[in-house]
Amino acid sequence: MLDIRAKVANALHWDIAIPRHRVTAEVDGGRVTLQGVVEWAYQRSLAEADVRRVPGVTGIKNEIAVRGADADHSMGKPTTPDEVDDLLRGRMKILGLDVDAIEREFPKVFDKIKRSCPRCSDREPCALDLKHDPNTLMWEAYCPNSDVLNALVALTEVIR
Repeated sequence: MLDIRAKVANALHWDIAIPRHRVTAEVDGGRVTLQGVVEWAYQRSLAEADVRRVPGVTGIKNEIAVRGADADHSMGKPTTPDEVDDLLRGRMKILGLDVDAIEREFPKVFDKIKRSCPRCSDREPCALDLKHDPNTLMWEAYCPNSDVLNALVALTEVIR
């Protein structure tokens, strides 16, 4: 049976989006520290998502630096409220949720998920997923709202 260190290395190795030999992982018990440099913010997010799915991992410290074309965007360049709102509404529409009804019927829930989007460091992969492959399930690995959005989907299916 593979230990956590080997499973983490394997997960990173087989993700073709993660540049080999540019990302390393130090494992201490179940805690993993990711280090290295990538060109795109989505690669940083994918590396963390890959490691998060490894059984036995209890925590991740992501120290991967982004040094590419979207480094300014991923490392804190402001995102307008309209851009954040478009991402959230786009994700909800793809999930089959009536955004206006959710906002009206569950205002506290809607406010909670809306507040977490501007603070999210994964806006870039979210935008890329929505643009290039809106039906992918990758968003569930990095979206801080995934549990709430999936619960809303389940709730609306019961109500229908």
